[in-house]
Amino acid sequence: MGKSIVVSATLARSNFFSFELIKREEVDSLFDVTRFNEAIIYDTNLPWHTDLAVLTKQAGEIVGVAGASKTCTKLWQIGIEVLPKYRNLGLASYLVTG
Repeated sequence: MGKSIVVSATLARSNFFSFELIKREEVDSLFDVTRFNEAIIYDTNLPWHTDLAVLTKQAGEIVGVAGASKTCTKLWQIGIEVLPKYRNLGLASYLVTG
């Protein structure tokens, strides 16, 4: 995916995850991964779109996403979603603070 930044981290229970920052033009590639409705704005008819997203991957599979959209000049909205199997490992916190 384009000019993505990949960072590696080890979190709780010694699971290895990689984290990838993608920009607005790359977010379109996530439109076929519609299971992250709380993190990515999939409706292209809305006046705002996901401008940045951080993906959490394990073994190449996306298991969590934090998406940010600039909904007005002074407000960014953040949505976070982690697949149920990967919850309670600190991934959501890491996505917004790491």
